Amino acid sequence: MEKFELKDISWPEVLETARLNPVLFSPLRLIVLQDNYRADEGSKKLAGGRLTEKEKKLIKNYLTSPTPATVIVIIMFGEGKTIRKTAFWRFFKSFPPSKVKLIELKASLGEKKQWVRKKFASQGQMIEEAALERLLELIGPDLALLNQEVKKISLFAADKKRISLEEINQISGWVAEVDAWALEECLEKGQVANCISVCHRLLAQGVKEEYILHQMVRFFRDIFLAKQLRHEGGGKKEVFRQVKPYLKENFSFYQPKFERFFSLVDRLPPSEIDLVFQKIREVDLAIKTTDLPSVVVFENFFFYWGKIVGGVEKGSKRKE
Repeated sequence: MEKFELKDISWPEVLETARLNPVLFSPLRLIVLQDNYRADEGSKKLAGGRLTEKEKKLIKNYLTSPTPATVIVIIMFGEGKTIRKTAFWRFFKSFPPSKVKLIELKASLGEKKQWVRKKFASQGQMIEEAALERLLELIGPDLALLNQEVKKISLFAADKKRISLEEINQISGWVAEVDAWALEECLEKGQVANCISVCHRLLAQGVKEEYILHQMVRFFRDIFLAKQLRHEGGGKKEVFRQVKPYLKENFSFYQPKFERFFSLVDRLPPSEIDLVFQKIREVDLAIKTTDLPSVVVFENFFFYWGKIVGGVEKGSKRKE
């Protein structure tokens, strides 16, 4: 068996692998292609499964005479009705069942509950039944989204051994999500005072320092990744689509978000981004090993970041 992420391999490479004979005495070659990007409601494409006309032609040619001992399996995660709307699904549905079989797998409610409990148990946590019921009610049938949400809850409630209904209502009820989004906006704009204000609100809501750090790391990781992809020749729109697949061009705030993001990507040299990550590591260490209030540690970082992007507002003063 050979396993690939669709975003990491081209279809010519897939088909070239498929044409190879099985290794040694293996009766079959199994190629598994996985798309870990969730298809958003109303989307006509999967982020990892877009097909060009050239790729469609190559696939059609291969399927006229496929390698007998090779099976290609494509796994797509998401809600069934959403995936069925994609051009990717419709393309493969156009082939006869003798060439392509489409199978939809659904987890029962009991299976979902068991899976969620195991995910929390792997983090040394357990979830109360009422909290589990509420989580499944909020997330709905999308297993990929449920997986993301379980990870977020584990991070947000890192010091909790027992996840209660209160935690689920606070975290998955999006109480902290709006401020987490606001923090990203303030970092993009280099607004030091606003970064500090949002950080105060998050901490006051009981949000753990690890969650705030996670949001900061994700923000700077996106900048670093976009810089790499641009260096490899990627166009800005395609890079933005890869780094932030959940932001669609028809969103009213898409263009200003796009411009602010690439303003940072274009302005920051790799050495500066490395320094930023080093500063975040220092923030993490200071929170874990010193008696300094966490809000003071975060404030120091925000002032450092503001100086880099020229965003320290006139008259802003560090609180002692």
